[in-house]
Amino acid sequence: DFQTNFSWSRLVLDPDGKIIAAHDIIMIFCTLVVVGLVPMKFTYFKDVLPTACNAALLIADTSFVMDVVLNFFTALKIEEDCALVLEMRTIAYRYATTWLLVDLCAAWPSSAEP
Repeated sequence: DFQTNFSWSRLVLDPDGKIIAAHDIIMIFCTLVVVGLVPMKFTYFKDVLPTACNAALLIADTSFVMDVVLNFFTALKIEEDCALVLEMRTIAYRYATTWLLVDLCAAWPSSAEP
């Protein structure tokens, strides 16, 4: 049976690992792109934004959505014990009750009109 043989904890990422570190760098870059391009879009390019700018915003928007998904697969670090929580249900509950709403607002497409 698949459910009895499959361990979801194998899919959980280490919050101090290379994948999360690379993801954090990408998210910083995407945030800078959005902060730089969205005001220009609504101030100077009301009708048409150059194609390269639209592509950059689309990549940033996609990255923000992927960030929400990735957070459901990132282990929780318990500071007191220096231990990692690998149980998917606990990770999902903690994320849903803390940062999920903020991340969903951040993931709203920057190409959407205000």
